[in-house]
Amino acid sequence: MYIDSGADITLIPRSVGDLLGFEVNKGKIVDITGVGGRTVPVIVKKVRMCVGKEIFDARVACALIEDVPPLLGRMDVFNKFDVIVREEEKRRKLCSRRMVKKPK
Repeated sequence: MYIDSGADITLIPRSVGDLLGFEVNKGKIVDITGVGGRTVPVIVKKVRMCVGKEIFDARVACALIEDVPPLLGRMDVFNKFDVIVREEEKRRKLCSRRMVKKPK
């Protein structure tokens, strides 16, 4: 899964949604649009998410197609973490805000 600070919501492909119990016939289908202008039909559901040692509920958009990358988006997630980007090392890291020491 990619950490995507440009994604409003976490996005998963259809096969992952099937594994998580997303049901097409029980959800409201909405369209979301990505950076390239491509529209993707999705079902949004609140799921229990585990990132590192943090466990929380987050809204996740399950695409009704398979051809989308899994993206960890901002909604319900980024408010719990600090995102650290080390471009020269080509690394991205999520640090729980409970574990990050605040400057005095």
